[in-house]
Amino acid sequence: MTWGELRALIADVDGKSEVRYRTYRHAAPINASNIAQAEFVAEVAPLSAYNGVGRSVDELICQTRRRAIDDLELSKELARTDYFTRYHPAMPEMDQVVLKRLAIENGKPLAPNTGLYVHHPAKQEKAYYAVVSMVDGVANLREFSESNSLAAPVQEGPGLGEPVLQGTPQVVVFFDYPGTRRQYVQWAAPPLAHLPGQYYNWGVFVPRDFPEAQTRRLSIFFHDRTQRYLKPPWPHRQDTVLLSPHDAPFASYGYGYHESLGTLRSFKQGRVQPFFARRVDAMREWALKEFGADGGRVSCGGHGSWGGTAALQYGLKRPGKVAYIMADESPDADPVQSPYADTVYGTKHKTHRAALDAVWGKPDWRIAAESGKPIWEEANLPAYVRAVGKATTLPFFSLGAGSQHLTWKQETELMRAYLETGNGFMGEFWWGGAAYLPLPAGAETGEQPFEPRADRPLLACASKDCGPNPKFMQEQFETGKRGYFGGGRLNTKPRWEPEDIVDTPERLEMTIFAARNVAYAGGEACDTTLRNAQKFKPKAGEKITWSVSDPQKGKKIKSGETVVGEDGLVRIPAVPFGETARLALERAAQ
Repeated sequence: MTWGELRALIADVDGKSEVRYRTYRHAAPINASNIAQAEFVAEVAPLSAYNGVGRSVDELICQTRRRAIDDLELSKELARTDYFTRYHPAMPEMDQVVLKRLAIENGKPLAPNTGLYVHHPAKQEKAYYAVVSMVDGVANLREFSESNSLAAPVQEGPGLGEPVLQGTPQVVVFFDYPGTRRQYVQWAAPPLAHLPGQYYNWGVFVPRDFPEAQTRRLSIFFHDRTQRYLKPPWPHRQDTVLLSPHDAPFASYGYGYHESLGTLRSFKQGRVQPFFARRVDAMREWALKEFGADGGRVSCGGHGSWGGTAALQYGLKRPGKVAYIMADESPDADPVQSPYADTVYGTKHKTHRAALDAVWGKPDWRIAAESGKPIWEEANLPAYVRAVGKATTLPFFSLGAGSQHLTWKQETELMRAYLETGNGFMGEFWWGGAAYLPLPAGAETGEQPFEPRADRPLLACASKDCGPNPKFMQEQFETGKRGYFGGGRLNTKPRWEPEDIVDTPERLEMTIFAARNVAYAGGEACDTTLRNAQKFKPKAGEKITWSVSDPQKGKKIKSGETVVGEDGLVRIPAVPFGETARLALERAAQ
């Protein structure tokens, strides 16, 4: 059945009579005489077993590409234009997408003429269930029989549940990364959703070589407005399982939405809850166990004002859970600053602000978030970084091509907040620069491997080398001015090796180096802050001796002393990053 056919059936289903199925729950076997004492669980309409929410633009793209195999003119058009940039989930052509029936056992779709409702129990106990049909509001109790009710109770208990494999979606024509694409459904109720009996789709890519990988990683991709979650246009490493949540039917931008959505209540009742973020948390924990990935190497990323914003809004608030974040194409670190419409290079367009108003309420309504603060203040990431960033090591992040972004001011403020609090990031801002800086950088890119980790010490650098145009910092970075101003970068060269770190209460050592394949390369001497040491934790006011040595010649390149700041952070001035060297910090004798 296609999406168009299902929509037509749904529109016609109540034409002659309204048919519904009511589910009940009770401590005893349910029959016609005691059903009035049973707990009413839910009322379900026909066609409930079809996964209408899970339809994807990826499937329509695949159908179009298959047609192009036998259609020369269409294939020419696909080759010479950005044909699929106009695709979106609401386009009429989405009616052609074939739907699947949901599965409640891994990979086994429900049989035809089967209905579905998934209930989340509130406590540990045994319970009986029954289903009663209703026609035009009248329950059919006259024909109530054993087939309506369970003969034996269900042993149930509360929990977040586990996702169910729906199958392997057919979204590939021509090229694909080697591996398997899977589609999962995550059933949710409060606190993972604002209403009971909800379900949400996920795309999961498992690389072909993942089982043999010595290091196994997990990355979360947040889609943009095209909502491509089954075949994300995102790098697919062979040692990384890629999770991609479908942020629908309510766009959450990495946080959540108002609990009154989809009900008759107004936004004055209730608050904006992090439903989406909680679901991602649950899937992340499940995937770490399911695929045996390293919990210290979890990353997230996304494109645009939806996916890029989601990556920042979700990832930055998960220190220790997310190691690094990659965002590009207008990620918004403080959405209240964004106008509803903007003009870029003479073209006026709408921004994402109206979509946020629809799920969060307008800023002057001051609707509370989970913390009790208004949601628009909760989403102010520069303020969040300044509030917690010195006491807490925040995830490393990578931004790209900032000079072209509509939300350039918000990105500037986020980077300034990271610099002020001594946290680590990198970014580059010139025409033709990388969309974002992919991490980890590996041997396949011609670089020495580099990867920040959530469970190891890391370095937060404040580079003095900002690229070939020295005016960049004063005229754009410091002001937040938008528009093209070529030739800038921050912290893209200084790097370190997380695998050979020595971290003891008295001493910390790590290998440092400079990236070779960085455009407009220059010298690097960075003011550097040590973060996330697990054992090396000197007290405020202590003296620390430090040195940078050549590991081959055993010769010191530079050394000095520093004093631990009042905030407990160890800051080292002008650390030289160049050829591979060994940085050592040691507590001075007391």
